[in-house]
Amino acid sequence: MLPNEERKQEDVELGEPVSANDKFFLAWGLESLKGSVPALNDSLQKIVVLDTALIGGGLVGVKEGVLLHWWALVTLLILVVSLVAALYGAFPRGRNVNLLDPDDIKNNEYEAINRKYCALRIAFIALAVGLFIAVVSLAFRGPAPQPAATSSPSIPTAID
Repeated sequence: MLPNEERKQEDVELGEPVSANDKFFLAWGLESLKGSVPALNDSLQKIVVLDTALIGGGLVGVKEGVLLHWWALVTLLILVVSLVAALYGAFPRGRNVNLLDPDDIKNNEYEAINRKYCALRIAFIALAVGLFIAVVSLAFRGPAPQPAATSSPSIPTAID
């Protein structure tokens, strides 16, 4: 035996066998990691749909006078920020990855998860702020404007 081999055998510490509980949580963690990108994509896509609907409704609200004009503009701007952040996170991004290098693959996946999670946080915070401003705008708007009374032509009720 070479001196280097003796040293390697001496440095190895004996451990305990992995418990079934530890195996379960290790497998669960790996599955959670695999499902992170699809779950983040799904959340980002739902925020895109919600932002788009709220922006469309906000434009109608401005036209109909439901929201105060400048509050509505601020709300719409913040919802656009949320939409852009969600779209940025949802779109795939190309990167050269060495498929023979596990560390490069791992780093690429972690970068994608971090980018998507950051975009999701920005989109969600902007969405929450936009909704808050819209609610405050409705609260300070005052009573809803009443439609102007129109005189309708009289309809004869009896035939002469």
